[in-house]
Amino acid sequence: MNLRRLAYGLVLVAILGMARPYAGYTQESPAIGHATRVLDLLEAGKFEEVAAEFNAKMVAALPVSRLRDVWTTVSRQAGARTSIIRQRVVTQATGIVTVVNVCQFEKAALTVMLSFDPENKIAGMNITPSTPPAAPNAAPASTRFTEEPIADVLHLLQRSWTSSTIRSGQSAFEYQGYLFYQRLNHFLDQHGFDDFV
Repeated sequence: MNLRRLAYGLVLVAILGMARPYAGYTQESPAIGHATRVLDLLEAGKFEEVAAEFNAKMVAALPVSRLRDVWTTVSRQAGARTSIIRQRVVTQATGIVTVVNVCQFEKAALTVMLSFDPENKIAGMNITPSTPPAAPNAAPASTRFTEEPIADVLHLLQRSWTSSTIRSGQSAFEYQGYLFYQRLNHFLDQHGFDDFV
């Protein structure tokens, strides 16, 4: 009885131990939430609030007026952001966390990359056109080949392997192979495969 309880307890601990790593997959990354909030602020035109989250290098590189000009140009060319198609997080060895946001705008899809330093300040921003996923390669249409029922070929195979006539000096296997070759060539000639050996 005690051994059974111990076994059930170990199984329960094992199940809980396996379930714990998967709990992180159901929770949203804080960086993704932060990036989504920054995108919402940009869309709402709250550039001062976005610039307040810049680190020192970003403040020097992209003042509020320049940020306003950049986002206004994006909005004029691509329209308003309608959705975020997908987001992924890339963590660098330096502690910089970059969220790659593929966003759908009214006129185009753009990738907006937002990088955050270890203090959770915006350390970088990059906006580029998003490339659409490659279309699967379709096989080119061919008029040279057509689909035919395989019953004719199977019938030829059956007839060649059941032949009982043997030429002098040939084994049964050689003769059946010869007959199969002849019948296959005849079949291919009938169906327009003249250059098939």
